[in-house]
Amino acid sequence: MTRLDYWSLDTPLLDFLERSYPDGRFAEVDVASALNLVRLTLREPGLRTVWLHMHEDSQPVIAQHLAHRVRTNPDDLAVPVKPQ
Repeated sequence: MTRLDYWSLDTPLLDFLERSYPDGRFAEVDVASALNLVRLTLREPGLRTVWLHMHEDSQPVIAQHLAHRVRTNPDDLAVPVKPQ
């Protein structure tokens, strides 16, 4: 079970994420550090590999939850590209 299993259909994603981290961890994301990490993935092959595997592993889970919200199949191309 993932944290997203508790995301109700009537709650916007940002609201859900903010409520999921009541201690404020979500709101305190260091954007500069996150962007630096993304930039590092372009220069460091080992880090890029880990980054890509992590995102590849999480994609089916996220797609399943998004598909449920728009009432379609997780394999439907619209799931990863359709804005809500």
